[in-house]
Amino acid sequence: MDDSVSAAIQKQKPNFTDRYPLLAYSLIKLFPIATFYLCFAYVSNPSVSIVLCFAAFLIEFLVVKDKFGMELVGLRFTFEPNENSIIRYFSRPSPFIPQTSLSNAFWLGSFASIGVFGISAFLSIIFKKFTFFIISLCEAILQGASLFLFTAAHEMKRREANQIVRSPFQEESIEFQLVAEENEKDIV
Repeated sequence: MDDSVSAAIQKQKPNFTDRYPLLAYSLIKLFPIATFYLCFAYVSNPSVSIVLCFAAFLIEFLVVKDKFGMELVGLRFTFEPNENSIIRYFSRPSPFIPQTSLSNAFWLGSFASIGVFGISAFLSIIFKKFTFFIISLCEAILQGASLFLFTAAHEMKRREANQIVRSPFQEESIEFQLVAEENEKDIV
């Protein structure tokens, strides 16, 4: 690559999500919640509500899966069939250690969104809006599935890190030299 091109790439200003990852993550997590409650309050056609809510969730799911998972906690997953399973997990290379505040916010946001949609399901029953009960229940289940997939990716990364630490100690080629005892030294 030409030096001027690589210099231009390095001088690019970071975008909003790179400069303020926590704010951008919070906004994208609030997007399906806001869409749900706006539809709950203002949209009378159930079909429109279903399409809008699931479209908002799909956008949130894809952005969190592809952008914020890798940026905040260094984890990502894709749905690609291989010899072992249909889901492949990825993590950032070993020197990457996520910032504690960003990592905590990521996991807290995932748990909180499940709780919000669980409470929304309860409110939908109280207000006798069966369509919104189904929407909120489905979104809580889908948020739980997303959390499960990120947790599985986290577990895979933890196992890989443990294996890297253990591998030098588990090799059979390690040999220790025998040290002569004190009474053997006197004989020689």
